[in-house]
Amino acid sequence: MEHFRLFVLPFWLGAFFLLVTLLYKYIGWFVGLTAAERRLFVRSLFTRSTFRSVGEVISESLLHRKIWRTNKLLGYMHTSFALGWFLLILTGWIETLVYFKGENVPLYVDIFFSYYVHPIFEHNFNFSLIKDALLLLILIGIGLALFKRIRSRMMGMRRTTRHTPGDRIALSALWLIFPARLLAESMTSGVIWKFGGIVWALGEEHHLIPPGVGCGSFLTNSTGELLARILPPDVLMAGELPTWWFYSITLGVFFVALPFSRYMHIFTEIPLIFLRNAGLRSKEKPSSYDHFQTNACSRCGICIDPCQLQRAAGINGVQSVYFLRDLRSGNLTDAVANNCLMCGRCEQACPVGIEQNTLRLNSRQRTAVPVGENRYGYIRGIDRSQGNGKVGYFAGCMTLLTPKILRAMDDIFKASGDEVWWADKEGGVCCGRPLKLSGEVDAARKMMEYNTELFRQHGIETLVTSCPICLRVFREDYRL
Repeated sequence: MEHFRLFVLPFWLGAFFLLVTLLYKYIGWFVGLTAAERRLFVRSLFTRSTFRSVGEVISESLLHRKIWRTNKLLGYMHTSFALGWFLLILTGWIETLVYFKGENVPLYVDIFFSYYVHPIFEHNFNFSLIKDALLLLILIGIGLALFKRIRSRMMGMRRTTRHTPGDRIALSALWLIFPARLLAESMTSGVIWKFGGIVWALGEEHHLIPPGVGCGSFLTNSTGELLARILPPDVLMAGELPTWWFYSITLGVFFVALPFSRYMHIFTEIPLIFLRNAGLRSKEKPSSYDHFQTNACSRCGICIDPCQLQRAAGINGVQSVYFLRDLRSGNLTDAVANNCLMCGRCEQACPVGIEQNTLRLNSRQRTAVPVGENRYGYIRGIDRSQGNGKVGYFAGCMTLLTPKILRAMDDIFKASGDEVWWADKEGGVCCGRPLKLSGEVDAARKMMEYNTELFRQHGIETLVTSCPICLRVFREDYRL
């Protein structure tokens, strides 16, 4: 605590708040998992899935490989923040270990190293050069992020995400962190360049830095020298400490705002990857696992452009990025939950792999009417099937509305020479998907069970349908 300064407090308080909040959320969500899900996760820790998860964390959480494949500019922007900041922290930690020869020093010395130690070019290994290069990498990413908000089409996006107030606070703090760091380190370098200084070392050893040398590397040293030349000496000296306060405050504000903003994904995507590789999935009923998925969404907006409602109908504000945002905050409305074609394009585009269709279906069950014992019981008395044969044909609602398709299928079956059993030539029970999409999952399951029983009663071995929706439902939701 020899060189403690009050300006480190905003960083400390913000970091402590973030740690406590994350532990509270993650422990609560994990405890909320079923016993079977927790056992599945624990068992996976000692298998290959752990190595697979670590590789995915590196490739997606740090390198953003999927975003690079979608758009290289967006890939660079996201990677510069994630990988750049991670390497900046790692490099600073290693530099502290090397400089203090493994001695235990307070964390604030690591974070605000340039203020306390004044790194100069004469180090055996030039950490300052690496840190300046990483800082420049991130600053370019910030420039791209700003440009994306102004001219999103130039970045390959027709639309970008509309943010909540919490998002805007966290976003502003994040964008200010790195310019604030550059300014603080440059001011210190400028003071050293103008007046000289002392490098604090272990024990009683101190190294004098003569004026005109400065500290840092090509970015901070050059900026510091420029500031020293243009600012009056008293302003330069008085302005150094406030810039470090500003840097510490931006860190603290970002840490406090993070759990209530889109940037919750920074930490949540990691446990999601481990849980998913352990075999956990969202089910037809809301579960605690859903919290990890909704909070892993970065609201990058990549899912907006593929949405048909946005592209063809000009409907905005209901896309998955907004659905997940409102679901997470508890402000989900029926309009956002229900206004979706469930085509799955957003799920394919999502770089995090969030099961967006399942989550949306779960949300629609909030207003669903509970299925009583006798509700939909009448369907068991409906059997309008015709014909015999091991080949069964299920027309489906849309085909029944298009008589030409029915006649064409009849010609095809006659040409094949196979005897065909028609499940619903004169109408009958639906495949169940419309009910499921409306949130009536229990009712849809009753219909699916009835249809399955009907197929088995008639000995159907091959099922044919001319409806792509029915085909998808039979493949994914039935147990045939």
